[in-house]
Amino acid sequence: MSVTGKSCPSATRKSLEDALDRFESEDDVFQRVFFEGGTIIAQLSDGSTECSSPDDVTDFLWSHSSELILSPSATPIPEGPYLIKGASLHQGWRLYEDELFAFVSAVVPEDGPDEFRAYSGVHPVVAVPSRLYFPKDKSKPLNGLRITVKDNFHLAGANETSAYAKDLISQGAVAPPEKSIDYFPPFNTRGDGYQGPSGSSMGAAASVSGYEWVDVSLGTDTTGSIRMPAASYGLWRVRTTPGSFSLEAVMPSVPPFDTLGILARTPAQIGRIYSAAGKSLEGQTQKPTRILYPTDFFPMQNGPQQAMQEEFLTALESSLGIEHTKINLAETWAMSGPAERVTPLKDFLRKSGYWPNFYDGFHAHDDLNEGYPKKVGKKVYTSPFMTTRWQRGIDTTKEQRDQGRQECDVVSKWLFSEHLTPDTIMLIPAGRPAANYRDMIPEPGRGAPPDTAFSPMYLATVLGVPHLIVPIGQNPFQSRVSGNIEYAPIVGSLVGARGTDLMLPSTVVGALTHARWPTTVLVGRNTFHLGDNKRNSAIHDSKESQEKTKL
Repeated sequence: MSVTGKSCPSATRKSLEDALDRFESEDDVFQRVFFEGGTIIAQLSDGSTECSSPDDVTDFLWSHSSELILSPSATPIPEGPYLIKGASLHQGWRLYEDELFAFVSAVVPEDGPDEFRAYSGVHPVVAVPSRLYFPKDKSKPLNGLRITVKDNFHLAGANETSAYAKDLISQGAVAPPEKSIDYFPPFNTRGDGYQGPSGSSMGAAASVSGYEWVDVSLGTDTTGSIRMPAASYGLWRVRTTPGSFSLEAVMPSVPPFDTLGILARTPAQIGRIYSAAGKSLEGQTQKPTRILYPTDFFPMQNGPQQAMQEEFLTALESSLGIEHTKINLAETWAMSGPAERVTPLKDFLRKSGYWPNFYDGFHAHDDLNEGYPKKVGKKVYTSPFMTTRWQRGIDTTKEQRDQGRQECDVVSKWLFSEHLTPDTIMLIPAGRPAANYRDMIPEPGRGAPPDTAFSPMYLATVLGVPHLIVPIGQNPFQSRVSGNIEYAPIVGSLVGARGTDLMLPSTVVGALTHARWPTTVLVGRNTFHLGDNKRNSAIHDSKESQEKTKL
């Protein structure tokens, strides 16, 4: 193991014991076995390489069959655990079992810059480096942050590294795995462990909600790919304003609708991602002056779920010192919308999302569909789901696609000019109220596209606006799997005007802190510690919990 100090006199028994305690408290890779019968390389900033050890240090080392080597810190070795093989020193990484099957493959860095090598095996494991190797560094604000990456983000070695992933790595982020995008669902840790995962970024949500050793996950969102898993797994999630982060070298789904999504257990981790991109949440001072409550979508059908939405709304009002405004978007469109208002809003948006979604979703893969048969002599295989999806794209004309985009633009212009202004936030329903078992046979027609883009999940997509999912409570249900009362995550959901990505989480953190609600979710079965209130969530008001809410 490697430790650092200032000078020879600082190499005391207490300094060694303090270093061991610090390593154990800060790191999940270091274990005392690295010290027992091992070698301590003490790097002293004054360049000392020779000095006599105090008797208590000698006795301490002897009792653990360990030795101490002093080394100048001109070329420092990062603190942490190491393995010695011959004349070489190797980092110690820890293997974690992927019990939830959240990962398609894991990756380890190669010797080249920003290059990775994928590895897999019969026993699914993920290797992670010691957090001690990555000390705080102003030039690398993400140093040591463990980020799982959806496997439509290219990584060099497996493929070309996406521009945004490369930027995060350059700032110190660690990318241990590639996350699942395919439709082989991982397990959901919440409740009885047999709840549905939802959405193509399900592996992202499984890794963050199920593994303490994962900090953040990056995914993409098109029509709910990362928002739906966030709701099912009870996580913080931001669907960013399209164009605010680079999607270069990210496999497209529907380019007009694709954008980056960030998943985490705490808003502070999301804040770190934004800060690394030069978009600090700490300096966010803008606050909304209006809260819209669309009666087109509220109230929600489940009573307890709706009650939590109302408590969330009250927390926002209390924190901001304003009252919400009820609005029926469809009626407002009919009364004061543009010339197109002669057509009801729901009907006007009937195919506005459908046409671009399926046309672009198919034609984004034209190179593959044209090149693959020429190279291997057969057509591209697609699953029944993708076959149906691509056929819809084949059946959609470019003229229909363009018409859909124009209709989206008409509604966006109307909403942005009069209603969803930069100082406005709007509540949107999200998430299921209780059980959603993974072993249920889908009902006929389930999974088909919505009959209109005028729906809670599709609205942010067609408008191109940021969408925040925030865990606010948990709802009890009687599990047929465990036979016990289990708890399903309940989330609140907000959208804002384009570019208000920072305002949304900043506003919500202020509201939850003011209401003494927890802002950090748990790993595992429950989203929060149980509490005796409508949200079934404990109230936090300690100084420690408040510190954790800071962005």
